Amino acid sequence: MRFFSSTLVTLYALSAGALAMPTLDGASLATREQLDGTDASLVITTFNVPGCPGTGSQQPVTYGDRYTLPVVSYNVSRPLVMGEQLDFSDYAPGVAPYSPDVNGVASGCTLFLETTNPDSNNHMLTNNVCYELTNNATAQCFRFWKH
Repeated sequence: MRFFSSTLVTLYALSAGALAMPTLDGASLATREQLDGTDASLVITTFNVPGCPGTGSQQPVTYGDRYTLPVVSYNVSRPLVMGEQLDFSDYAPGVAPYSPDVNGVASGCTLFLETTNPDSNNHMLTNNVCYELTNNATAQCFRFWKH
């Protein structure tokens, strides 16, 4: 019985510590806030058609910022590491496209489409590879962040 009660105390202590840390999707809020706005040393080249043809639109990105431009396919300038990810969104139904919010980014871009890294095959995204959104979707916005 003594082993059982000490195990419960240990589990309770670990649970209390986990609950005390503010998290968002498993990441510390402080960590995200520290990274937001910092240079990610990454350029995302987006294309509004499948297959990444031609030169596309090159967008240097910072952690936490949202970018408004149509995306069907894309590539990245460097391999992404564990914890880095791209979120793709579209305009919510009934919201006027390109309605800017206070940061000049479309506030209506709240319809989540997908997140990447790892990709659907559980591989980290890497440079020199063309990626396409699933189901031939077109995203109007993306956000790059690290958790």
